[in-house]
This record gives sequence, structure tokens and C-alpha cells, in this order.
Amino acid sequence: MKEIFDRRYPVTSFFLLVTALVFLLMLVTTGGNFDRADTVFRFGAMYGPAIRLFPEQVWRLFSAIFVHIGWEHFIVNILSLYYLGRQVEEIFGSKKFFFLYLLSGMMGNLFVFVFSPQSLSLIHISEPTRPLYISYAVFCLIKKNTITTMALCPSNLQHPTR
Repeated sequence: MKEIFDRRYPVTSFFLLVTALVFLLMLVTTGGNFDRADTVFRFGAMYGPAIRLFPEQVWRLFSAIFVHIGWEHFIVNILSLYYLGRQVEEIFGSKKFFFLYLLSGMMGNLFVFVFSPQSLSLIHISEPTRPLYISYAVFCLIKKNTITTMALCPSNLQHPTR
């Protein structure tokens, strides 16, 4: 993590910066009480009853991607995005990665909204990160053993040549 913004991975860097800024804003404005349900709700956590009561709060499907509750949640997810995001962005390109990440996050929050309508979703960045792992694994399994695939994928995830 030598550079804050890596020009080779602009979308990953952008999402890392946005996520870090939201977390920093939560930390500073709450005086360290960023790990409370009311705090994450104020910062945009996905909460089904709020969206049902006030449909204009549908923005929470998007904002919840960047909200984290606690240091552990923030650190694990930011590291996952840092390492995995770079690989997936390199495989699919910046534009596709941008949409894959946002749509994965919003779809994950939509599933929480539909299937757990009473919960305050605190998983956020995990929604877009999980499909990134899946996209990465599928890429490595489907692609033939090319120079690019061999450089990007561990040998145990590459498509067998036999």
C-alpha cells in the first residue's frame, strides 16, 4: 500500500478512498461512537422499514456499500477490496469493475431489503466483495491456460489443460 491512489487501478483506488473517507467521517463526527446502530443508520445503513415508510430513502441501497461498523469490519473489508479489487479490475477492466462492484453491493442490499426486511444491514462492503471473489474464481476456471490467466490466477484455480 505504497500509494494512496494507484493510477493502474483507478476504480479500486476510488472505492478505497470513498470507503476510508466515510469511515473517517463517521469516526470524527461521532467522537468514536461509530459502532452504534443509530450512527450507521444516520450514515446510510440499509434498513428496510425506513425504505418502506419513506420510499425516497431508497438511496440506502447504494450508501450502505460504504458504511462500516467498527474497526474490524472496516479493516478486513478494506484489505479485501485492496487486494482482490486490483486483480478483478485488471481482469475485467476499470469500467466493468466499477459497475460490477456497485451493482453487487446494491443487489446484496436489495436482497437484505427483500429477505430480511426488519434488519439493519451492517454487512455493506461484503456484498460487493463476495461477487468479486466469485468473478475471479470463475475467470480462472473458465479461461484456458494463457499467459494472462497464469499470471493472474493461482495454479489450483486454473482450468485443467487435459
